Amino acid sequence: MVHLPPLEKAKLQLGTNAERAEQYADAVSHNIVYFSSKPSLLRWIHEKRFRSIKSLMGNSEDKIILDAGSGEGYFLSQINAKEKYGIEISTKRIERAKSISSNQNFIRGDVKKLPFQPGKFDIIICSEVLEHVDNYKDAIQEFKRCLRPSGKLILSFPNEKMVRLARALIFRFPIHEPDHINNITLSDVKHYIAKKFIEKNVPKIPYPLCLYQVYCIAASDLL
Repeated sequence: MVHLPPLEKAKLQLGTNAERAEQYADAVSHNIVYFSSKPSLLRWIHEKRFRSIKSLMGNSEDKIILDAGSGEGYFLSQINAKEKYGIEISTKRIERAKSISSNQNFIRGDVKKLPFQPGKFDIIICSEVLEHVDNYKDAIQEFKRCLRPSGKLILSFPNEKMVRLARALIFRFPIHEPDHINNITLSDVKHYIAKKFIEKNVPKIPYPLCLYQVYCIAASDLL
């Protein structure tokens, strides 16, 4: 078990993506959040998000998959695939991932500079990552480069206004997560990411009342 200070006591400073990622890794363990969050409502919400992603992936057993911003490898540990890769900018999270997962294809790297050949992946997942990344549109172009023509990209983002309200209602501090430097909205997706997509809200209530949005985008529909 990784013991970390409460996020509200962590001293997160501005810096590069890599510097902020290491600071954030000291404050938040994704696996602790997913497995043992209190109240259990948090675990339920994250499980709903994972289920939405998996349903949009479809049958992945014969696919090559990249989890871009893979953290400690939680999501990759929950899916079957022909090949699974995780890329994560935090050295600390990569070390944790390798210590708890049999999937050793974890690579330290930047989602804006993927170290893969063009057209390598059938599916790229990037869940709750781009809100942390400056110049996130560069990452979208890298995903487009590394997807097969028949591939698909699955993204998810927090609906920041509703997430902040929810955190306030359950006294989860800080209300605004300090490393969320982007508020990526449905309008942003339409204007900067994809001309069409399949969308799922978590929970299943209309935007802008939902907490998270999950998008499935065909490689050919990426802008």
